[in-house]
Amino acid sequence: MNTNTFGAFEAHLREFIGRNCRASGASKTTAASDNQEEFDRLALDLFALQHAHVADYRHWCEARGVDVASVNHWSQIPSVPTSMFKQQQITSISPEERTTVFHSSGTTCGQPSKHYHNTRSLRVYEASLLPWFRVHLLRGFDEHPQTHILWLALTPPKSVVPHSSLVHMIDSVVREFGDQRAVFAGSLADSNTWSVDAETALIALDTARRDSVPVCIMTTALHCAVFLSELAKSDWHAPLPTGSRLMETGGYKGRSRVLAKQELYGAIEKSLGIPSPCCVSEYGMTELSSQAYDNTVASAACAGGEHRLAPAKTQVGGCRLFRFPPWARTRILSPETGVEVAEGEIGL
Repeated sequence: MNTNTFGAFEAHLREFIGRNCRASGASKTTAASDNQEEFDRLALDLFALQHAHVADYRHWCEARGVDVASVNHWSQIPSVPTSMFKQQQITSISPEERTTVFHSSGTTCGQPSKHYHNTRSLRVYEASLLPWFRVHLLRGFDEHPQTHILWLALTPPKSVVPHSSLVHMIDSVVREFGDQRAVFAGSLADSNTWSVDAETALIALDTARRDSVPVCIMTTALHCAVFLSELAKSDWHAPLPTGSRLMETGGYKGRSRVLAKQELYGAIEKSLGIPSPCCVSEYGMTELSSQAYDNTVASAACAGGEHRLAPAKTQVGGCRLFRFPPWARTRILSPETGVEVAEGEIGL
């Protein structure tokens, strides 16, 4: 792709992300109508770039009779199944420019999806992930969070798993908001799976408890459950300092007894003293560069005040809902036709 062409789009996109995240984090979620016209224009510009520079995607569109001239709204842009990222190289980045490649876990038929990046695309990725993480996990630590939080990841470090988008995300968060005390308490086990280094994690938690420093734990649901099991075998019995919080990314991958979210959060509160309102579930995909969260940590809840979820829009009927940022949109499609389903119908 022509770097000047992409550069102009990248600058506009990053400005759009920054502006909308500031509006969301200030007091409320930006209404879709507030940025719809600009979102449409950016989406159509991106579609034109991808149609021109990603051959496999262009062929996919052509097979459906869709070209740039026939699309005038973001919802008309053809979506692709995630299987295409397993079978083809869905990217505009030339092989010699691909500095980073994210792999999915590969639990479906053993073939991982791949998401290719260069330096510029990683800047966009991080421009999306960092402010949206801050909105949902760092309430109460808006100024200099690196001096107030001990960061603990129940994952291997980036140097060990360079193809993990989750670990890249955590590493980016630690670089932006953390300091040299950050701990990665995980390692690479057999069959390319991860294991939790419970001893290292416990040392970090003991240090935080001794120094009265809140902890931000970042983990998959699977490794959180594994760590809680190890914790039960230890003599740990005191809650973590007030202000501690947890981000879990779901995903048991068929390798553990699946815990319902409330059961998991109940066990976290019992073992670590982190209340449910201070636990946030994150949803991301290897193929996406934006993440969704189902809760915003309310500073009052983590400071020993009223236990509540905030903002209220993250709940409907008592159930948490994942919230994507204002620069992302979702549709529910029929798997048979690829057409958006009607209200009340089931789709993907």
